[in-house]
Amino acid sequence: MLEEKKLPLLADVRDESTEDVRLVLEPKTRNVDAEMLMEQLFRLTELEVRVPLNLNVLDPLGVPRVMNLKEALQAFLDHRRDRAAAAQPPPPRRGRPGAWRSCAARSSSISISTR
Repeated sequence: MLEEKKLPLLADVRDESTEDVRLVLEPKTRNVDAEMLMEQLFRLTELEVRVPLNLNVLDPLGVPRVMNLKEALQAFLDHRRDRAAAAQPPPPRRGRPGAWRSCAARSSSISISTR
């Protein structure tokens, strides 16, 4: 962005990160207003991205209401856990071991002729 001259208030941007993230923004002059510089950075770069989001939802009881992001995500995760638990296969039936094999063996020996 600096090479393209899209940030006229900045002279240089340096990455001085070690363990923590540290970006140094060097203004062109000493009298640049910090608020104006940050406003320009947010507007012209991806430091801030706005996404429209409609959180009018049905809560778990089926009541329509507006949820905040945390409530909506928690309700979604709870719903997924409930659906995953409901989709579990039923436990195996108890019965005579191998009974299904003997049925399958008998049914496979039937031949059908079409004359």
